[in-house]
Amino acid sequence: MRFKSPKVGGFRVFAVAGVNTISFGIEATTKAKKGLLGFSVERFDPQKNERFTMPGFKVFKSVIPNPGPHLQVSTFDQPVQSFLWDDFTAGADHAYEYTFQPLRGKPKNLDRSAKPITTTSDRSSNRRLRTTLRTTRSFFWRRNRRSG
Repeated sequence: MRFKSPKVGGFRVFAVAGVNTISFGIEATTKAKKGLLGFSVERFDPQKNERFTMPGFKVFKSVIPNPGPHLQVSTFDQPVQSFLWDDFTAGADHAYEYTFQPLRGKPKNLDRSAKPITTTSDRSSNRRLRTTLRTTRSFFWRRNRRSG
């Protein structure tokens, strides 16, 4: 399934859900990019009632000067420093909500005051997408298992 969020606050997120991966691309205006350090990514699984910040691998050298080759960090403190991100841990036949929080400030003093948007989409039986606006940037959809 492919999805495109409305443009709010200078950001638009594109998502593509595959069999076990969800890929995201983030578009930002020049104004939205000003001072941007990256994005904290949170995933909510309503079926399991679990919410957690997603792991990442890229770090700020001023915070972790010598990261090990297998170091895994939380995107809460070490945000995704890219406009592309993938969740390789998504399960088939699962609904998820992703919250992308733009972070500014300094690596040791992150500013989380940006107003992200929430977009909810659900693949219904008639294959139409429904979207609603909320106060945080999240992307919610049902992952469908492919047969064959």
